[in-house]
Amino acid sequence: MTVFWTETDAATWRAFVAEAWAVARKPSRAVARLRRAAKKAGKAVPPTADDLGRGHCILLWKFATTFVALDDAGRAENADKLADHASLANGWVNPVSRAAGAINRLMLRPELMAPPPALRKRRDIDDMED
Repeated sequence: MTVFWTETDAATWRAFVAEAWAVARKPSRAVARLRRAAKKAGKAVPPTADDLGRGHCILLWKFATTFVALDDAGRAENADKLADHASLANGWVNPVSRAAGAINRLMLRPELMAPPPALRKRRDIDDMED
């Protein structure tokens, strides 16, 4: 299965993982930015073509959305788990080629690219029966 993502998706997920790391290092930090980053990441495609990597990213997203709902004691207790999820997702969100050390190229999502206006079909006009 091919998964397509944009550079915006990758940047959103990188920012989300970075914020998760920051909150995991200091659980007393305000979680409003993590909440916003998780909300944005929930709308973006995880930038990985591997099912395992996508699973790690989604697990981080689910755990982070639960983490922001916890009180201070719960966040302090679960900060290590958030750091574990963030470290696993970080390897997939920031993919580096082991041979060349270069960042992997991202693919464009074709479903986001609109067809030219002349090729668009209008349902209300084109599907009418005479």
